[in-house]
Amino acid sequence: MQGNRTIYKAHQKYGPIVRLEPSEISVNCVDGGIRTVYAGGFEKRDWYPRVFGAYGYHVLNGGDQTPFGAQTYSKFYLQASPHMAAISQAIICRHLLPVLQQNIQFQANVEVHGLINAIAMDFVPAYIFGLASGTNFLEDIPTARDWFRVYQSRKPFEFFYQVPRMTYLAKMLKIPLISKWSDKANQVMENWGLEMIDYAEKFLASTDPACEPVSLKQQRLELACEMLTILPLIMKLALLPLLIFTGSYRGILICRESFEELETLSPKIIAQSVPEIPTELPHPKAIDALPLLGAIVMETLRLHSPIPGIQPPITPAPSTTLAGYDDFKFLGKLE
Repeated sequence: MQGNRTIYKAHQKYGPIVRLEPSEISVNCVDGGIRTVYAGGFEKRDWYPRVFGAYGYHVLNGGDQTPFGAQTYSKFYLQASPHMAAISQAIICRHLLPVLQQNIQFQANVEVHGLINAIAMDFVPAYIFGLASGTNFLEDIPTARDWFRVYQSRKPFEFFYQVPRMTYLAKMLKIPLISKWSDKANQVMENWGLEMIDYAEKFLASTDPACEPVSLKQQRLELACEMLTILPLIMKLALLPLLIFTGSYRGILICRESFEELETLSPKIIAQSVPEIPTELPHPKAIDALPLLGAIVMETLRLHSPIPGIQPPITPAPSTTLAGYDDFKFLGKLE
């Protein structure tokens, strides 16, 4: 996006805070900036429900969502979660690794894009609804292909849901901006989400970490909308490092540059030989502490944002402090 590049050049010249117009500023720093915005009750504007809504409903805004989100999706909560440990053990050791081992044994090609999509898809519903109520796309390939076909078919029309007035006017004038099959695909996704809730409700009394729904304590539509909101974001995050190194994202140049940079590391990266499928996973904190892995993930996200567009929240009234600058009055938009 040309707008992103222009704003970035302005930050390089003027610093972490740039006023774009009288009621709009842009923030380009983590401490005192992005961290404050996402944790400080900066409410989302009307673009948010347009993009992430489902069932005519959208997940909670800003400060109302923070306590629930911080508890359920924070890194520290996930690292200590017995539910996530049981889910990870099942999906990785019992589903993913045997699939890879079978491909190695028969020297078969691995369709990596679909594989990573399936991993992300299996993790999200399993954590929200419980493993017994989730998907098993890693092993059920035909169902996975059908589901992703329906899911991806809606992509060309996502923009029009962000401009509902124009879409409504076009519909009144009998100018269909969104195809009927896209509306049908949305309905299929929403019905699927509610079916998962129906199944998960059977396990509400369970104390088995693998089966117990972690967050099935809210209203049905709110929870189903939450899943359909989080899923595409998780899928993009899971795919980013993979696509960079396979050259499938932003061209082959990035692939070559990434490998060239990794080849300069000292000592060299050497893959360990694993004679058999492991039955136990390392502790999440041990994985989180791996410096090279952490650097690759953070640098990938820095260079290639999973959501590269502008997403302006609203500055809280009466004022706030950002990037060391005090007394930012209520401005309206903040990029």
